[in-house]
Formats: sequence, C-alpha cells, structure tokens
Amino acid sequence: MTSEDEHLVSTLELWHLGWTRVVNRSKDYKICLFELEGELVKLWIDADACPVQIKDLISLRCHKNQIEAVFVANSQLKVAESPFISFVKIADGPDVADAYIAAHAESGDIVVTQDIPLAGQLVPKNIVVITPRGDLFSEHNINEALAGRDLMTNLREQSTAYGIAPVSGGPPPFDQKQKRAFANHLDAAIQRLKR
Repeated sequence: MTSEDEHLVSTLELWHLGWTRVVNRSKDYKICLFELEGELVKLWIDADACPVQIKDLISLRCHKNQIEAVFVANSQLKVAESPFISFVKIADGPDVADAYIAAHAESGDIVVTQDIPLAGQLVPKNIVVITPRGDLFSEHNINEALAGRDLMTNLREQSTAYGIAPVSGGPPPFDQKQKRAFANHLDAAIQRLKR
C-alpha cells in the first residue's frame, strides 16, 4: 500500500466517523472552534513515551488550528505556551495515564498513543487513535493489533518460563518516515474537522 493509499484510507475512515465543523470565525482573527455535535473536539496525548518531535508537531498543529490538546503524563512535562495546550500530571503507576485518557476521551476526539490495549478501548467509542509512529487504528485493524500484541506477550512469557532466550527487539528507531506518516494522519483528521 502506498502512502497515498494509506492517506486515502485514513481520510475515508475519518469521513465515516461523521465529523462536522461548527465555526465561529472572525476574518480579522480567524478564530475557529471545532465541534462534533455540540462538543468541543480534543486531542489527547499519552505523553510519557511520545517522541519530542511528535509532541512539538502536535503543539504546532493544535495551536495553529486552535484545537485543544491535552498532554497526559506521570512525570513533569513542559508544554508550549498556548491557550489550546494543557498538561495533566497523573500519579505514578502502570497504565494510570491510559486510564485517565480512557475515562476522559469522548467520541470524535483524537488520541495519540502507542498503547494497543488503550487503543482497543477507544476505537469502539468512535475515537480516532494514531500512534506516534504514524499507524492509524480503526475498527478494521484493532483486533489484529491486539492479537499480535498478545502473541508477543505470550512468546516472551513462555521463553522466560522455559529458559529460552527471550523474544526481544522492539520497534526500529523513530525516523522521519514515521514522523511524516504521523503528520499525514493528524493533518487528515484536522482537515476533516474543517469540512
């Protein structure tokens, strides 16, 4: 699948979500508030493991397009100064940020996370989920992603239990191709809001 095909698929998936735009616009100030059926749309970021380049890109896009972005992390995080960007510091612990995002994200919102189980909770709620590496989770691929994650977890556990060298490795280093893929999905989501 080419990047153009992936962009088209993501745009079509967003179209099926029924995003609408209610605009309050001043020609002088270009003030826009994005809404989905009367609710302000937010972008939630699982910020603990999100690359700095992606955090910066999100901050720029959200400030420029006047969309609220909420960074959620269990450690202090410096965010861009903007009325559209905020930070929520949550308690330490496994999956605490995920639980916070799952409890607060609403239908039509966008969530940036690489946590597949969190994506599995959000996609059925009509929430757009993009990984920092540029993957878009949807109802068409979330079950496959969950199954792959579970398989790798089981392989790691079994290799440890039987004294076999653990299945290791991880994703390749973050690169410009992944940053572009993420930017394309984020821009498609924002453009869908503008229609």
